[in-house]
Amino acid sequence: MKTFYFCCVAIFCLTLTALAQNSKKSQSQFTIQKADSLFTSSLWQSAIPVYEGALKTAPANSLSWNRLGFCYHNLADYDKAISSYNKSLEQN
Repeated sequence: MKTFYFCCVAIFCLTLTALAQNSKKSQSQFTIQKADSLFTSSLWQSAIPVYEGALKTAPANSLSWNRLGFCYHNLADYDKAISSYNKSLEQN
C-alpha cells in the first residue's frame, strides 16, 4: 500500500515538473512574440527591453539576438548592435 502511495506522489510530482517547464517555455514564446510585434512596428526602443528579457530565458534564440542588434543599430548604438549580432552568429 505504501508503494502505491509513493508511486502516486512520484507521478504527481513529475507531472507538476513537466507542466512548470511547459509554462516557462510558453511564457518565453509569448514574450518573444511581443518583442517581434514591437520590432515589426519599428518601435525599436520599446522592443529592446522585451528582447533582453526574453533572451534571459531563451539565450539560444539567434533570431531574437539578430533583431535586438537591429534595434540597437536603428538607434545608432553600434557597439551593442555588433555585440548582439555576434551573439546571434554564435548560436548558429
